[in-house]
Amino acid sequence: MVWILPTALTKHPVIPDAADRHKAAADARSALVALLVAAGAGGTLAYTARSYRLNREGHITERYTKAVEQLGHDTLAVRLGAMYALERIAVDSHRDHQTVVEVLSAFIRKTAPEQANGRPVVAPDSEAAMTILGRLPRRHDVNRANLPGAHLEMADLRGAFLNGANLAGASMIGAKLIGAHLNGADLSGASLEEADLTAASVKWANFSGANMADADLTRTSVEGTDLSPARSLIQTQIDAAIGDFATRLPLGISNPWTGGR
Repeated sequence: MVWILPTALTKHPVIPDAADRHKAAADARSALVALLVAAGAGGTLAYTARSYRLNREGHITERYTKAVEQLGHDTLAVRLGAMYALERIAVDSHRDHQTVVEVLSAFIRKTAPEQANGRPVVAPDSEAAMTILGRLPRRHDVNRANLPGAHLEMADLRGAFLNGANLAGASMIGAKLIGAHLNGADLSGASLEEADLTAASVKWANFSGANMADADLTRTSVEGTDLSPARSLIQTQIDAAIGDFATRLPLGISNPWTGGR
């Protein structure tokens, strides 16, 4: 191609002078060689990029497999290390993010609470997994958590980002949900007794059948808890909770702490 094509393109009568034909053919050969070198370099870069991607995916798969195995270890420190490894994988790999959420959610669902002073409290590794779920990157196509019936008693979830999380029937007695993001979360049938919901964001959260006895809805230093955008709240749930004049409620529900609406 390098030798014959330029000669064929420059032969008489296209270029009648022999010297000019020789020069044109040499220039064409130089340009063609440069083009072939560039194409070869591009192919090499593409192959290198593909190899890097495959190696990276293989490394992530290896890390993921090892972390999942360690989640079942008898030692708490090893289990915690596995969770933080899964967190790093979710941060590094958008494709594996949802899988990590499902694995950590399953771990939390199957972990039984511990006992402290005669009452259940969330297991430390379960609380760590919940904390990780609450701080993972915010990606619109990834669910935050799938935790129906999970034991999260006394869990510290201050500021956790749990928009859209499935917490139906979860036991969150005494949980610290101060400033938590629960927009669109499913809290139907959840046990929220004595939970601290001050300054929590609950737009379109579903509270159907949730037990809110002694749930703290009082004001913070800035503003009152805003339940006005929440769904499926009824008067008896609010009457059982603890609020004040600054607590904002859905339309049609009376404020039992001031007599207003």
